[in-house]
Amino acid sequence: MSVASLRGASALVGVADDASPTGELDRTGRALEVAMICEALTDAGLSLSDVDGVTHATSSIGMAEYLGIHPRFTDSTNTADPATRSMSSTLPPPSPPGSARW
Repeated sequence: MSVASLRGASALVGVADDASPTGELDRTGRALEVAMICEALTDAGLSLSDVDGVTHATSSIGMAEYLGIHPRFTDSTNTADPATRSMSSTLPPPSPPGSARW
């Protein structure tokens, strides 16, 4: 399956949240990431074996290796910067395949 054929074939199906009344979380870093991933998958009725793509701000391949999965798609585009985040929300929709727009 090509990346172009994946358009419209994904959905957000599970969510997770970690909250604390003090604002201090018991988990941080990779432990927090993995806990949220596993809870969101459980919420969606899925397991790690159902995951075929991983995106991560710094290392999608590293996260996939840590989880012990072999995704077909990975992306490590860092969108944590506020300027990038606000810019990405105002970009026009992508052009159809084969019709570059500048």
